[in-house]
Amino acid sequence: MAKKSASIGNYSIAQLDSGTIEVRRLSDNSLCDNTKEALREIAQSIGFRYDSDWNTRTFGSKLIDAIIDGVSPKSSAFIRVHGRAQNRAALGVMHAYLKINPQASLEDLRRAFPNALNPDRGVDEIFIKAEEKGASANWDGFFKEPAELLTLANGAQISVVKMWTKPSLDRLIEKAKEYGIELADLDVVDKDQCKVGGFYLEYLNGWTPPTPAPAPASAPAPTVEVKPSKWKTWYTIAFILIAVVSLVVAYLIINQ
Repeated sequence: MAKKSASIGNYSIAQLDSGTIEVRRLSDNSLCDNTKEALREIAQSIGFRYDSDWNTRTFGSKLIDAIIDGVSPKSSAFIRVHGRAQNRAALGVMHAYLKINPQASLEDLRRAFPNALNPDRGVDEIFIKAEEKGASANWDGFFKEPAELLTLANGAQISVVKMWTKPSLDRLIEKAKEYGIELADLDVVDKDQCKVGGFYLEYLNGWTPPTPAPAPASAPAPTVEVKPSKWKTWYTIAFILIAVVSLVVAYLIINQ
């Protein structure tokens, strides 16, 4: 018995009660030998974005749901964030924002992700300067490890709050979509790839981070023409005349 199923084009996808995914061709009701490859072909034909790390059961189940609910349009996002936990996913979103907006300041970050997104944070600010404690008592309320810190264009380092509940993360995800950032399903994230900072970023649709603008070349120092002072010229002439007169006087005295 099929737990759920959907048909599109020449294919029928079914998830059996055991969880197994079957893909059949409607033209002759034949079973596709390579189920995952068939799922990829269907997904690509309808613009459904999938994670290459999904196993066949996860892939098939999500694709069936997408077909039943109406095929989702192909994502227009620049970056997909994979996080091993809720707060790590939130941290990854902030890093993704800086990849897209490398010139952003601390004030820009606070405007892009206002404190209202995370009322459960337990501290005053979502972002603080890395050298600040930001929390009372001995509570370690911010990401402080080198791989976790946000580095701004001016070299300043910023810490992100650690506390992110599910409702706060959901609000963050919706806000991040405005900036071309989406979040991978936490249940299917390959945690082996999240060793640095607890997240990794996947670039989508051929997007690559902008190349930092080169620093403007320093203008050459203006050449200043130093004109000799007229007084200096007269002093030089007077000095020469005095020297000549002195030599003449000395010569006359010696030859008397």
